[in-house]
Amino acid sequence: MFYKLLLLMGVGFNVLAQLLLKQGMAGLDIISTNLTLFGKIKLLLFNPLFWGAILSYGAGFVIYAVVLSKINLGVAYPVASVLAIVAIYLFSLFYFNESLTTIGVAGVILCITGVALLLK
Repeated sequence: MFYKLLLLMGVGFNVLAQLLLKQGMAGLDIISTNLTLFGKIKLLLFNPLFWGAILSYGAGFVIYAVVLSKINLGVAYPVASVLAIVAIYLFSLFYFNESLTTIGVAGVILCITGVALLLK
């Protein structure tokens, strides 16, 4: 049970990293800006949300590595991936006001169904 909770925590850090990265990059338009390469790198290096995302990815990676020492990869990876997909989809709907689509909902349902079939 402890490692399943750790898996959830690792997924939580992964989702947090995605959300921080999305928020941190909003409006920067790094590709089409007229800044030099150094200026573009500086934009990232002085962005606290970017660093928060990196730290969250790191924490999630370490936790996931610990989880893999006790849970089969064939279980841990699909569960973690689908949990992250569902959580990010829901956060993107409610926090970033992204659009709810029939295809998106169908995709989430298929992901959940696929993992449920794998775990049987």
